[in-house]
Amino acid sequence: MTKMLKFALLDGYGIKFIIKSIKKNIEYILKFINFKTQKIILEAI
Repeated sequence: MTKMLKFALLDGYGIKFIIKSIKKNIEYILKFINFKTQKIILEAI
């Protein structure tokens, strides 16, 4: 029973960690895209 509980907790932490890292990656990608589009807009002007 305790082993099952430990695995469930570890799983929960793993999922939270994965979601956090995905969110960070998305934010980084969005910032990168914004930076690129700003550069393109500046070059167009």
